[in-house]
Amino acid sequence: MSAATPELAKYELDGFLRFEGHESGLLQGVVTTKLCTGRFFLHGAHVVDFQPAGEEPVLFLSSEAVYRDGKAIRGGVPICFPWFNAKKLPNGDVDQDSPAHGLVRQQPWQMLSSSKEEAGLQVVLGLYSEPYRLEYKLTFGSKLHVNMTIHNVSEQTQEPEVALHTYFRVADLGEMTVEGDVVGLPFLDQLTGETHPGANAPIAFNAETDRIYHGAAPRIDVCDPAANRKVILESSGSSSTVVWNPWIAKAARMADFGDEEYQQMCCVETANIGEDRMRVAPRAKTEIGFELRTETF
Repeated sequence: MSAATPELAKYELDGFLRFEGHESGLLQGVVTTKLCTGRFFLHGAHVVDFQPAGEEPVLFLSSEAVYRDGKAIRGGVPICFPWFNAKKLPNGDVDQDSPAHGLVRQQPWQMLSSSKEEAGLQVVLGLYSEPYRLEYKLTFGSKLHVNMTIHNVSEQTQEPEVALHTYFRVADLGEMTVEGDVVGLPFLDQLTGETHPGANAPIAFNAETDRIYHGAAPRIDVCDPAANRKVILESSGSSSTVVWNPWIAKAARMADFGDEEYQQMCCVETANIGEDRMRVAPRAKTEIGFELRTETF
C-alpha cells in the first residue's frame, strides 16, 4: 500500500513506482518494472537496491544498517558531498563538528519528477545545500544510471569534493577482482599515506584496502567468478576512483556493519576528491555520474 503524502502521490506511477514507509519511519520509493526492481530513500537520495530481472542484487546493503535522520545508510550508493572523509578547516585541522563525507547523504531530498522512459523508470530528486543546488537523476532499467548535477548558485568559485560511494555485492571476496581502466592509475594508499604507481594488474583483496586512484577510469569491471558475473561500471565526469574494503578488524569496529560482511562486498566509488576535486565557477554547473550493467562470464 502506498504511504505517499499528497505531495508525493503525484509522482507515483501505477505498477512502476510507489512510496512506502520503511519500518524505521523513513520514506522509500519502490521501483518495479519488467527490467528490474529497485529501491531508494528520500533520506540522502540513497539508492539501496538494484536487481536486474532474473539476476541477483547488484548492490550490497548491510544487515546492520541504521535508518534514521542524521545517519547515513550503510550500503547501496551513499552520496559523499561537498567533502570526502573528514572536513578540513582553512588551517588544515579536522573540523570535529562536521560529519565525515559531507552533509547531503543525511538530509531529506525532494522529488522533482518521475517518468517511464524507454531505458526504464526515471526519477529526479533535488536538494538545496548552500551554496549548491543539486539534481540527482536515477534511471532503473536493465542498467542503473545515476547522474548528479551540481549547480553553484553563489558568486564565488567553489571547489567541492564528491564521491558516489557504490557498495557492490559479491559472492566471494577472496575470488573477486577489480579490473579495467583503474588498474593502470597511480594511487594513494590512505592507510599508509604512500603513493604508488599503477600496477597494471587486477586489484584483489587480502587485507584492509583503502585507495584513491587518480585519473579518469571510464570503465571498471567488478569481476565476481563465484557469482559467474561481472558488473561493468562506466563513469563520466570523474577523475578519481576509491576502492575500499574494511576487512576483519575494521568490520568488527563498525556498529552498522556485520562482522563477516566484508566478505560479501567491495566499494568502487566514482569520485572527484583530493587533488581531483571539482572547480565550479560562479553560477555554473558540473556533472558526475555512472552506469552499471551486468554480464555473465
